[in-house]
Amino acid sequence: MLEVAWRGGRDIVRPRRPDHPLRTGFRGTPAYPPTLRWVLDGRYVPFDVPRPTTVGAAVEGLAHGPAAPAAQGRVTLDFHRATNLPCAYTDFATCPLPPVENRLPVAVEAGEKLPYERHASAGQP
Repeated sequence: MLEVAWRGGRDIVRPRRPDHPLRTGFRGTPAYPPTLRWVLDGRYVPFDVPRPTTVGAAVEGLAHGPAAPAAQGRVTLDFHRATNLPCAYTDFATCPLPPVENRLPVAVEAGEKLPYERHASAGQP
């Protein structure tokens, strides 16, 4: 099986093995238990000058971010909806990473965790 993708302005071909042990032995992706601590209300304030898109623009078809703001810019940010990008599952995936200024200074313990199989490859339980 082959997958054709577009990366860096070029076509690439990725071979796929449906019988590969990592695929057939996949046990799922653990997630943190839900808690209201990681559901936050806020207000969207647009920048005066449009900023370039960071995450999402690097990979065609990839979208990130909350839904459009409600009236008066009200938003709810639910970190439990955080999902892993493909690079969490394999070292061979291409994933856009956020610029440093978009990273939070706290560990967010909500949403998907590292897949079980990656723990095994990192020597963790």
